Amino acid sequence: MWRFNQKYVISNKKNRQDNGIQKIGLAITFSPGSEALLKEAKRLSDLFEAELYIFHCGEKTTEVENRIIELLKSQGINPEKVQIIIEAGEPVKMILGNSASLGIDLLISGALEKERTFKYYLGSVARKLMRKSECSILILPDPSIEVNPFRSFCVSVDYSTQGEKTLIKAY
Repeated sequence: MWRFNQKYVISNKKNRQDNGIQKIGLAITFSPGSEALLKEAKRLSDLFEAELYIFHCGEKTTEVENRIIELLKSQGINPEKVQIIIEAGEPVKMILGNSASLGIDLLISGALEKERTFKYYLGSVARKLMRKSECSILILPDPSIEVNPFRSFCVSVDYSTQGEKTLIKAY
């Protein structure tokens, strides 16, 4: 599901591309869907000619770094052209804090289907990211290695002039 915010359409930053996406952040774990998420992030990064940032929440060790580098290489991504951020802590705070400080325009994350039964009480990382993110966000609950076109997306807008422009851009 896509959630566009006004930053996607309107930006005061200099040298901004018309599409508004210059920096893409990918929140990644070592789950089975990681390769597919990386492939999608690479595809969008190439499409928008955007910088790619990888966020991994966990202890920073050589083993973790090497694993991420191998994942990047397996998807044809040059690790030297990607900024990898590995930090321990609460995932949502870590991802959103780094996204804000780096000026991420689009944040990509997976979502675990098994969290569905618990999200009413506990909330999932993906759900919290959707609610609290200041940038546009793409949640892929079932990422695929094969490129599949989006069949639908959700646009969150208000009744402002910027909200109207966002809706027009998305439509």
